[in-house]
Amino acid sequence: MLIDRATIGGTLVTGGYVRSITNEPIPSPSDPGLTLNQVIDAAAHLHIPIVNKTGHTFDEAISDLKARRSIILCGLYSYFGTYSAQPSFTGPHAIMVNNLNGSGADGLVYDPLANAERWIPLTILRQFSEELYGHPHQIIYATCRAVPFIDSNTSPT
Repeated sequence: MLIDRATIGGTLVTGGYVRSITNEPIPSPSDPGLTLNQVIDAAAHLHIPIVNKTGHTFDEAISDLKARRSIILCGLYSYFGTYSAQPSFTGPHAIMVNNLNGSGADGLVYDPLANAERWIPLTILRQFSEELYGHPHQIIYATCRAVPFIDSNTSPT
């Protein structure tokens, strides 16, 4: 998802393709997800820079979103509560947060476990992310370059 966003749709890849160019082309049955570093390495293989910002704060991640840089955010899925697309899963998980809403209170989340994107309050995303790293206020996330948001309701002049 972040590869698509970073290239403004210029590079469309499937999760299966991204996995195929990692050092784990066949998922482990006990841990089927990719690590953040595996995703970053796969993007680099495609010449798409993604910056690992692990150890930075949630507030820094919000600053990246305000600067139009979408993020991959890692956290514990148990904190999603009613926003969970798979309530039986409560372990480590990664999502993409595309942007903030107009009030800056919610993030537009693309969750690989969900059928569609949805707005999730930043309070939930903060809990989700801050509980995983094991150090107060530090999180695991990565970001892409700043890209413009194009309003599909606006016609060119």
